[in-house]
Amino acid sequence: MIELKLQVSDVDYDTLAELLLPAVMEQMGRASDSPLWSRLLLSSQGFTAGAAKAVLARMSKEKKEEMLAGYINKNGSRIAELFMQMAASKGVGMTVSGVEAARR
Repeated sequence: MIELKLQVSDVDYDTLAELLLPAVMEQMGRASDSPLWSRLLLSSQGFTAGAAKAVLARMSKEKKEEMLAGYINKNGSRIAELFMQMAASKGVGMTVSGVEAARR
């Protein structure tokens, strides 16, 4: 077995918010250390990508990284499946047994 480590930095959180809006809303809405105003905004029906960007703009880099790591960990099996599909599309068979992320 090979363990692969990737270091990710300089994430474009604005574009990521648009792509992952439902997950971002859920994650930010559950975070107990999110400001009350952002949790109230997240519970409204009209929440948009622009609003997600506004909330993200006020978050610290550390909090954004924690949130992204949490999303990756929550969806690790789906991400592993995507890696396997990508490899298979190139004719390479493999099993990816797990994907984990942690903020360092």
